[in-house]
Amino acid sequence: MVKESIYAQSPIAIYTLQDLDNVRNNLSSSYVLMNNLDFNSDSSYDQTDPNWATKKASWTTGEGWDPIGQYPNRFTGTFDGQENTISNLYINRPTEDKSIGLFGGTNGNFNPVFIMNLNLVNIDVTGGGDEYVGGLIGHNYLGTVSNCHVTGAVVGSAFSVGGFIGYNEAGETGIEDTEGGYIMAGYIENTSFSGSVSGINYVGGLIGFQGGYETSVIRSSSSGTVTGEYAVGGLMGSAAYILIEDCHSTSLVNGIGDSCSMVGGLIGQDYGYNTIRNSYALGDVVAPTCEEVGGLIGNNDSDVENSYATGDVSGLTNVGGLIGLGWSSVRINNSYSTGSVIGSSNVGGFIGRGNKVKISNSYSTGSIIGSTYIGGFIGLGSDLMVLTNSFWNTESSGMATSPAATGKTTSEMLNISNYNNTSTEGLDTAWDIAEYSLFTPPNSNIWFMEDTYGYPHLFYEYDEYIPLATEGTEPTVSTATASEITSIAGKLNANLTEVGTYGTPLVYFQHREIGGDWNGTAPISKDVVGTYSYNLTNLTPSTTYEFRAAVNFDDSSTNYGSIFSFTTQATNTAGMTLSEIRITNIGLIGDIPNLNFLLYHFTSTTVRIKGLTFLNSNIIFKTDDEEYTTRSNEDGYFELVMQLTERTYEFDYYTYDNLGNKSKVKGLTLIIDPDYLEDGEEEEVIEDIPPVEDQDDDVPVEDIPPVTQTPEETDKVFGERIFDFIKGLSITEKQSKDIATRSLISLPLLTILSLAFGNTHIWALLIRVFSYILALFKIGKKKRNCGLVYNSVTKEPLGNAIVRIFSKDGRLVATEVTNPYGIFESSLPSDTYKLNVNMNGYVFPSSLISGSQDLPYKNIYIGGDFNLINHPINYSVPVDPINKSVLQGIKTVVQNRLVNISIFLINIVIVIGLLFSIISYIKVSNTFNLSMLILYILTLLIAVIVSSRGKYRFGTVRDINEERLKGLELSLLESEFGTNFAKRITDAKGKYRFIVPGGEYKLVSIDPNYNILLDSESVFKGEKDKVMVISNNLKARKR
Repeated sequence: MVKESIYAQSPIAIYTLQDLDNVRNNLSSSYVLMNNLDFNSDSSYDQTDPNWATKKASWTTGEGWDPIGQYPNRFTGTFDGQENTISNLYINRPTEDKSIGLFGGTNGNFNPVFIMNLNLVNIDVTGGGDEYVGGLIGHNYLGTVSNCHVTGAVVGSAFSVGGFIGYNEAGETGIEDTEGGYIMAGYIENTSFSGSVSGINYVGGLIGFQGGYETSVIRSSSSGTVTGEYAVGGLMGSAAYILIEDCHSTSLVNGIGDSCSMVGGLIGQDYGYNTIRNSYALGDVVAPTCEEVGGLIGNNDSDVENSYATGDVSGLTNVGGLIGLGWSSVRINNSYSTGSVIGSSNVGGFIGRGNKVKISNSYSTGSIIGSTYIGGFIGLGSDLMVLTNSFWNTESSGMATSPAATGKTTSEMLNISNYNNTSTEGLDTAWDIAEYSLFTPPNSNIWFMEDTYGYPHLFYEYDEYIPLATEGTEPTVSTATASEITSIAGKLNANLTEVGTYGTPLVYFQHREIGGDWNGTAPISKDVVGTYSYNLTNLTPSTTYEFRAAVNFDDSSTNYGSIFSFTTQATNTAGMTLSEIRITNIGLIGDIPNLNFLLYHFTSTTVRIKGLTFLNSNIIFKTDDEEYTTRSNEDGYFELVMQLTERTYEFDYYTYDNLGNKSKVKGLTLIIDPDYLEDGEEEEVIEDIPPVEDQDDDVPVEDIPPVTQTPEETDKVFGERIFDFIKGLSITEKQSKDIATRSLISLPLLTILSLAFGNTHIWALLIRVFSYILALFKIGKKKRNCGLVYNSVTKEPLGNAIVRIFSKDGRLVATEVTNPYGIFESSLPSDTYKLNVNMNGYVFPSSLISGSQDLPYKNIYIGGDFNLINHPINYSVPVDPINKSVLQGIKTVVQNRLVNISIFLINIVIVIGLLFSIISYIKVSNTFNLSMLILYILTLLIAVIVSSRGKYRFGTVRDINEERLKGLELSLLESEFGTNFAKRITDAKGKYRFIVPGGEYKLVSIDPNYNILLDSESVFKGEKDKVMVISNNLKARKR
């Protein structure tokens, strides 16, 4: 059986950005992208076009790219990116009333529209007016989009803003199917967006507004940040009438504005008639002024099953760990939430407020903070709610009551019998749950549980789980255009478009000369949809070949793609093979011999090299630190111009083709010397100076030429003058020695005095003191790269304190919760901020502490604005206990002031002692004075070594090519519970760090594009009573 490709006609190849621009001139055709394109790279433009530079300028500055297709003339064809990438798309049209994206609008009502297998990287898209804004498509009307991925930034000011699609309108087309009905379209599958999205209404990380009916968004995701005011979601701003399955978001979602509402980690507004299945959200939801805020969904009016949220949630009213506000008769089954929840009213660990909602087999564990109508599971519920077999953790939530559900202790929540034994309080029907050791997905169990994983987890969280395709589906393939064609080789390309249900399919190609018999390539196993290719070699020049994709399944069945063709290039006119490369000219020097190694002196810093090699191949000239590249033409000739400097260059040079075949490496040494003379070069003249003993003793002194002092002699005289100055001081050696000795003796006395005033350890104090001394010499002083909250009276670090960070205009930009050691981390852009700390039983700012240090703490923050410049927040924040006595308050104030005074005195004493120990040794260089000086120096060295230990350094994540990976999302899993303990996103230099309580953790990537290469260093263990810093250097590989 032959299944034809999706192309309605032979596709048009796109090689350059001008080709891409020409799509707007024929909106109904089929197109294939043949190679990567970069708007910022000259090589992506057809430079035979006399206006190419003007087009580049217009597409990369000003208004930028003009989106393809606008109402009523939308794109109605097909576009296959063949897994290629378009980089640096730039659109800046904030006032135009048009749909904004690479494609402005599509229309699949009468012709099937497919956009697939395309990557957009580092886009910068801004739109506005009254239309829709998306990175790939502004308004997708009945088009099907699959296997496409976008990264960058999208900004809009109107209705429907999405990182991927602004408005996705799905439903029934005007195209008849084989059964007399009409084809449904608007499906979105295997797509993602990573970056920032900001707008006002209907703002989503992937899709701004999802409308229409009876279609689906599956296996799609978003990451980064999403910011808006109304209907704001990590994946979708608003959604209606669709199936959302196997989707997730790790985006930080920010709800802003005084009238803000409907903000969710996955979906902001669930408009109704959806099914959300097997989906989750990991990002925090920060919306302190907003109503209807949820870790998964803000406003929910559809069924939810097998879904969860782990991010922390903050809002104003109707705030829940999973759902903010639940309406109608929706069902929520087999779901959970673990993030902390903060709000004013109607605040619940699972759902903020519910009306007619039916909830079963679900649980929550997050901490709850609120004012009115707060509950461990539900904040405010109605009598029409139906809730069965659901629980919340009374200990971790801090809530003993809830309008519905059953409260359990932590130990009970971690016991599987509380979920499968109906004699357990609150359990009417056993959950579909299995122990981890008995759980073998895919099977009928929805939940699994074991000590390693802690709380119950859903089946698709199991490491080895792979979703099965629909039963009875055959695998299908589509042929794509051949690429990298030379005179003797070509690359065959295809897509596996459906895996099917007959086991792992075997994909391959068939090829032949026109009129000949089919030959097959070796089959390979492929269990996921996507592209595959084969490098066909040993072909005949100037010959046309046919090929098609093929897939074997069910032992003896085969499906084929359409037949495509290509013609090999003519024979190389230069007569060279790929194994050869030859230099023919270096500047004006010709007749260069064909040797494996060449050496030439060259007087110009501009060097022009000409040569010949195989046609259309890549040429590399490289040294240890520089690389120059060019490409041969269709006749095999090449030319390379290098701007060099005056020195010796040792080049390796070679050529390689598009298939990676490489020639023999040759050597070229160029000595760049403008003064080099080929003929008559003068020898260097060296004059012999007669020795002093041969001089005539009768020469008058005035006739002897003066001796010119060398720099070394000058330094020596200057050093002698310093020693003479110190020796000439009126102070005696005994006096200076006495001062140095008494300073050293007074140091422990002052240290003991400081210990009496402050609550600290002696080594911590000594390290702190000497670090300040070293700072005078700009040595060793480093900032702590994290913040800390502590009790101003007892000096005890405080866990679970809520730290809110505000911008200078009063907008909440981040919320952090301190770990058990009082530590919080927050890396923000350089700007002006202020902090606020909230913890039951404590007051901020402290009225007891003043100054910049309060042993054992330094860099004290007691309120007000501060400037953050290129480093994390590293303040120590004291808070005063409400129930302190007057005596405790007075004692704390006195201790704080005396500690600051004693530290100041210690600094003065150490500096004086060090200075006079130096003076003593210079005046009298005896053993005692030397020992005193060495003692001071060793003390400083010990301080450097001790203070440099255990610094909170950062780790770096690199790919297999040693490139730093920025924006990579990492999750730290607790081995004990199997839950996400903390999340980090690598910065612009690929750096990350976790500061956590001691325990056992596993570090994994939750980025859709990369996996961490796991080894023994990816599992971290630390003592449970100590702080643990996880900052190992890691390697990641593309999924």
